[in-house]
Amino acid sequence: ELKKEGCAFLLPVRIKRARLTNIDPIKSITLDFGKFNIIVGSSTTGKTTIIRSIAYVFGHEFIKGYLSSKATIELDVCTEKKYKISMESANDKSNIKCILIDGGGDRLNSGGFKKFLYYLKGLDIQVIITALALRENNLCKSAKIFCLSDRI
Repeated sequence: ELKKEGCAFLLPVRIKRARLTNIDPIKSITLDFGKFNIIVGSSTTGKTTIIRSIAYVFGHEFIKGYLSSKATIELDVCTEKKYKISMESANDKSNIKCILIDGGGDRLNSGGFKKFLYYLKGLDIQVIITALALRENNLCKSAKIFCLSDRI
C-alpha cells in the first residue's frame, strides 16, 4: 500500500552514507546508515527530502522539480556485485537490498507499527524509514536513530 501511495521505494543496493546539500529545507547533512534506520523529526525538517533524494538517484523523480543547480546528492553504497536498474527488475524481489519508507510509522496505529517494525527487521534488507515521533518499543533500541531539528 505504501508503494502505491509513492511512499515506499525499493533499491538494488544498501546505502552506507548519504550526503545532501542545498536541497530545501536541508542546507547540509550526512547520514551514516546501518541495517535498520529511523529518521525522526517534526514536519518540514527534511525527512521526506532525504528519502526522496535517495530514491531520485535510482530513477524516482518525485523531487526533480525541487532541485536547484547547487543541490548535490552523494551516496556511498554497498554492492555485492554490479547491478542494473530497470523497470523489469523492479518486480524481482531478489534484487531488493534496501527499502525506503516515508511516513510508514505514522500511518499505522501503535500495535500495527510494532508488528510492521518486526516484519521489516526480519527481512534480509536494509530499512530506512521516517516518522514524526518514536513510540516506546524495544525494537527501536536496536535501530539507528537520526533526529532532525528545524536547523539542518
